[in-house]
Amino acid sequence: MTVGELSQRTGVPVKTLRECTDLGLIYTLGRSQAGYRLFDAEALWCVRWIGELRGLGLGGSDGDGHGKPLVIELASTSVLAAPAASSRMAVLVKGREAGMATETRGRMLEAAVQALQRRGVAGMSFTEVLRDSGAARGAIYHHFPGGKAQLVAEAATRNGQDIRAHLGALPAGSPHAVVEAFLTFVRPVIEAATTGSGCAVAAVTVDPDPDPESDTLREVAATAFGSWIEQLSERLAAAGVAPREADDLAAMLVTLLEGAHVLCRASGTLEPFEQTARTALALTQSRYPSA
Repeated sequence: MTVGELSQRTGVPVKTLRECTDLGLIYTLGRSQAGYRLFDAEALWCVRWIGELRGLGLGGSDGDGHGKPLVIELASTSVLAAPAASSRMAVLVKGREAGMATETRGRMLEAAVQALQRRGVAGMSFTEVLRDSGAARGAIYHHFPGGKAQLVAEAATRNGQDIRAHLGALPAGSPHAVVEAFLTFVRPVIEAATTGSGCAVAAVTVDPDPDPESDTLREVAATAFGSWIEQLSERLAAAGVAPREADDLAAMLVTLLEGAHVLCRASGTLEPFEQTARTALALTQSRYPSA
């Protein structure tokens, strides 16, 4: 069964199927090819689904987006009845295509992070995320069925995890080296704050709009901040700082970051950050002169 035949069955234009689902050929049982995996299902049609294909349900199995074959099953409904000639069909979708779905979701999260940095939660819109990610409108509730609340929470979580990963790679030759590397890493974020942008994780804590999801977003932010402090503390401990002192210094550095973000955004200059950075480096050098 070809894309054209599926188009006739669903009423979805071929162009839409190709552009929005990247659908490959569909084969009946017994026509499998090397590198594919068959999924045998009673009265099932299978298709890789990104857009809104008339409300049909989606399921999936055996795919990690890294070249392994993936089977995605689409349950039969009154819209899609099993063909008269055969009630058992198999659909073959390459793992490469599953990777494209993963990439789409990733692009949407990255676009959401950037939107949070620019506009905050209240100002972020699906239109902006779709435009910047290049995703189809139907991708929103496919990848994020919880809507904006889910997208914001996952974007902030991802941003928090990315920053934690960067912090974990800071050099730990000395306490001063850790602090200096941290300040160098966060400087672009603070610099962006002077023009109205800034930290995506902080953005989810200051949304003025009352929302039942606010507690969830605050938990996301608290988890992210806590992970940064934990990671910084580990790097400082690796540089020779006692565990309790490492925890305190790490907490101070994250507080410095977020406080400088607010002050620099308000003043439109980097001076508040430069002042606190100089003080942090001087205090660290004074406290650990030979570490």
